[in-house]
Amino acid sequence: MFFDDNPITVTEITKKLNSLIDTEEMKGIKTTSITNWLIKINMLEYFADENGKNHKIPTENGIQLGITTQERLGMYGSYKVVLYDSNVQQFILDNIDTIAYYNTQKKSYNFNTEGNI
Repeated sequence: MFFDDNPITVTEITKKLNSLIDTEEMKGIKTTSITNWLIKINMLEYFADENGKNHKIPTENGIQLGITTQERLGMYGSYKVVLYDSNVQQFILDNIDTIAYYNTQKKSYNFNTEGNI
């Protein structure tokens, strides 16, 4: 399998996807295109912390699909990272054409809730 059995970040997913394409011929997928699409189809949502800073967290639908969060310790303290298990990685791959289309469109494009155009 191309993707990891262990949950990985959207940055890692994006790097793996973009390694498969010829960037001379095609535009690479952006992490924001994947996360914005997941927000649009109700798999992720924004959550404001006590300081008013927005963070992305999985919705109930996202949790059921296999999106989780994990507390990590960084240089500036602890933070939560969103992780995607192999089921979600496959879901992203299965919908890559929709995400690629979203990658080239303005935010006004309206997707249906199944994630397909």
